[in-house]
Amino acid sequence: MKNLIYPAIFFLFAGCTKDGATKYYGDLKNGTTHSIKILFFSQGMIVTANTITLDPGKEFRIGNGSNRGIVNHGGFGSEYFTGVDSVHVVFDTTHRISHYIKTPANLFPKHYLYTSTRNLGNYLSYAYTYEDKSKYRRISHYIYTFTEQDYLDAK
Repeated sequence: MKNLIYPAIFFLFAGCTKDGATKYYGDLKNGTTHSIKILFFSQGMIVTANTITLDPGKEFRIGNGSNRGIVNHGGFGSEYFTGVDSVHVVFDTTHRISHYIKTPANLFPKHYLYTSTRNLGNYLSYAYTYEDKSKYRRISHYIYTFTEQDYLDAK
């Protein structure tokens, strides 16, 4: 009986493989000389709890989590985008541009569609870097930097 237990225990340990994990961070950076207010909309209503204010040169973390496995540029999760259909970016409390996650029937005159590489909801709009800490651990960084061109597009 003793000989049957040892092979079973060995099989349990030998049969286990270590899963990899990817930790991610998503950040917004104000690279302009203008104040920025970011408003998230769901079904035409502002999600006030998610409003973000960015002073010139400041950053704000909108994503922080992990994925199972080693993920290479698959985007990141953010509670700020849950259930959101558009994001409005307001520069200096005056100039506004809409970032559409879902394209509505009536478009705001100044806007970025989801397919734009300037749209906040499109993960391809974020500069992506990563570092492999080990064979089983990757850290991914996504950074969206607001530029003076974004301000001019909203103006």
